[in-house]
Amino acid sequence: MGDWCSQHPICWNEAIAVAMVASIAHTITKRCLNPKGSIYCNKDPKTIPAMAHQQDKMDAVFDLVRMIPAGRVSTYGAIAAAIGLKSGARWVGYCMNLSHQVVPKVPAHRVVNSAGLLTGRHHFTSPEQMQLLLEQEGVTVVDHQVKNFKKLLWEPLLEL
Repeated sequence: MGDWCSQHPICWNEAIAVAMVASIAHTITKRCLNPKGSIYCNKDPKTIPAMAHQQDKMDAVFDLVRMIPAGRVSTYGAIAAAIGLKSGARWVGYCMNLSHQVVPKVPAHRVVNSAGLLTGRHHFTSPEQMQLLLEQEGVTVVDHQVKNFKKLLWEPLLEL
């Protein structure tokens, strides 16, 4: 762990560390959407304090999301469970918010909430972009929800 964490014993609790990373990711995302910009915008997450020791988990999330077939969707919770993060759906969501600058590309538009709602749509260039990307892959979206969600659901623990 970094110098900051070594001075703060609370970081040794991984659940709290994950929550801290989620909070930092949320702050970074909000700052990057701020027209005034931020020192964190367009930077590699490895360079952001408190995220460096979570990079392996972030990479696992990104790699797993890249495996979702075109025309299918998965959920934040299913991705979290597949990499061993209990109750990590929110953290996966924050990873998806940061994924727009990751190379190779991460198809974050294929990750929805457990009811098939496009809850992450506001973190795309425009709120409509997530739906447009899904529709280009043959997924029907009505009122911000994937139609035939259960049929299109890709669950990594069952399909890998």
